[in-house]
Amino acid sequence: MNAPLAFRGTLSFGGTFVMVINQPEAGKATIRFEDSPFGLKGAIVGDVRKVSGRGGLAVTALVSDGSDPPPEAVIEALPRIGVRFGIGNGALRGEIEGLPNVALAQGGEPPGTVKTRHPGSAILAGTIHAVATESAPPLASIAGTYTYISETARYPARYFAPLPGSQSAQVGQLRIESDGKFRACPNQVYAEACEPVRSGDAVMTAEVRLADQTRHPGQFEVWSADVLVGRLFAQEDMGKWNLRMAQQGGVGNDTVQIGSWIMQATTQPLAADALDGKWRCIQPALDLAATALNPPVSSGMIDERDWILKGGGIASDDHGSLDSARLTFNAGFAADANAKPAPLPGVVYAFRQDTQTRPGTGEEREEVILPLDDQSFAYLREVDGKAESTVAGLCYRRSDKRPGRPSH
Repeated sequence: MNAPLAFRGTLSFGGTFVMVINQPEAGKATIRFEDSPFGLKGAIVGDVRKVSGRGGLAVTALVSDGSDPPPEAVIEALPRIGVRFGIGNGALRGEIEGLPNVALAQGGEPPGTVKTRHPGSAILAGTIHAVATESAPPLASIAGTYTYISETARYPARYFAPLPGSQSAQVGQLRIESDGKFRACPNQVYAEACEPVRSGDAVMTAEVRLADQTRHPGQFEVWSADVLVGRLFAQEDMGKWNLRMAQQGGVGNDTVQIGSWIMQATTQPLAADALDGKWRCIQPALDLAATALNPPVSSGMIDERDWILKGGGIASDDHGSLDSARLTFNAGFAADANAKPAPLPGVVYAFRQDTQTRPGTGEEREEVILPLDDQSFAYLREVDGKAESTVAGLCYRRSDKRPGRPSH
């Protein structure tokens, strides 16, 4: 029961990581950063303990791994770094906060930078998704159609703040053929000849290949035009494969696309009561002085909200907010301001109106929800409707007991 168990996966803001439970000893966890565009490398070690809610586990009392230490900025931030997670069906999902953007602090401004450039996020926070697959299955076994959500942004090469207005949030269907051919159709059901239907969307075509299993066990690589653009992690769940991808690859004009994808092997319609219940949701907290930027700027912390989903709507279960939304099941984003949500089985569209002032005057925003299982779902939520910026989050079913957060 105390044997080391390794999970490999994605950080929602970009990059990959490995978490090994019961290493270097029982009751401990080692978290190693890999393929990070933000200068995160090396490993940190902490105690695994049970906590209430939000996955039920936390890594606390973090210290540097003496055999593979992280950068000094990470060591200095250890008292402020928080990790919470849950494990089920061969997958780990949760959150991490308080990570310094090492590369941004060290990089300086590239030549020709203008004063209006995006400031970037000095402290990083986001959701984590990982799998316990130790060896990659045959490529043909992951062939099929998937429902996906993705959130990415473009960055100048060798710089670590995003290009203003470059964020892309997508929901749709994609297909992987048995020979590895990959095609993603945003905001629509999969079709061989699909074309974008929403402003700013792009159809992605690529090829999935087996990764070097010595360096990247259990992983696939995604290549486009002979450029490595992502790493793919496969999780078997009752005979199906769910996939997670860390995207990080050149897209021309000396720019890099960075972000993450969640792909679920389900294309079946959802029942209207599938998400009824009480939910605890987490997402990166935002810098309130920069919420109108695209992408939004993270404060480096995790924000927690309680929601009730019932009868085709969302209502806040926090007494301090009147935020609410109405739901359309089996639908993606609206193609434009005057259109109905696009038909898309297995996804939920939310039209959200912030009524913090008075009814009828709040800002209108969109959201899409992708169920991961009957106890959790991932989402993309529009932060600022005018800037068309989004934030990615994760929700867990909850009991009536309202737990506090663990100390770090």
